[in-house]
Amino acid sequence: MTIPSPSPVMDMAAQAVPRTPPSSWLLRIAVTAHMVAAFAQPVTAGIYLSGGFNGLGWHLDGANAATIAGAFQIVMAVVVAVRARRVWPLVGSLTLMAIEYVVYEAGKAGALWLHIPLSVVVIVGSTVMVLGVWLLPLSRRCRPFRTDGNLAAEQANDDG
Repeated sequence: MTIPSPSPVMDMAAQAVPRTPPSSWLLRIAVTAHMVAAFAQPVTAGIYLSGGFNGLGWHLDGANAATIAGAFQIVMAVVVAVRARRVWPLVGSLTLMAIEYVVYEAGKAGALWLHIPLSVVVIVGSTVMVLGVWLLPLSRRCRPFRTDGNLAAEQANDDG
């Protein structure tokens, strides 16, 4: 025996809650992993600067891990852009990886005047990405439901 809903409005509200698709969850995981790798970089640099010479190798390994996490983040951002029609994660991911490339090359070249400030930009950018993918909806954008079935009129109104 099922208990009827107190009002049809509650049924509609329950159906209107957007469900986060698996691709968006994978993007959230990738962006979070990328941020963790980015936050590990100052720690390994600090180990090296405080006299632990193995810290430089750890710093390089962390940079490689951040690059791999960033590549996975871009792949998932492309999937979300195609499936959910959300482009901002892709734009943010590509921008972040472009900055990381410059940071990586500046670090290899020993240009600390560029490496350190851009590393701060990477940490801030990855934190903003994490906040964005966890706080903003990533579900698919859909047109509102039409009850009159007049799709042609809706398209004419959308075109202006």
